[in-house]
Amino acid sequence: MAIKGCARQMIVVNAGRGDVFETAYFIVRADAGGVGQTDMLREANRIVAESCFATGRPRGGWLRWFLTGVLAGAAAVGLAWLIVSLL
Repeated sequence: MAIKGCARQMIVVNAGRGDVFETAYFIVRADAGGVGQTDMLREANRIVAESCFATGRPRGGWLRWFLTGVLAGAAAVGLAWLIVSLL
């Protein structure tokens, strides 16, 4: 693997309070010409805030799928039992 550049600009965002991640690294694009430091930091913080890592674990997502599976399984077993009992 070859190094594609040694003079890259990078923004480091320290979360500090995260359960899994403590630091995020952003590589500044080469064509980001006249963008100021404040704008770059604002964009990096926006990306971190909008990511799934900033909000922690998804709440209730797995439970909804689990309950849907349980109900679908119960319905299938009930339907099979009803069909077998009518024969």
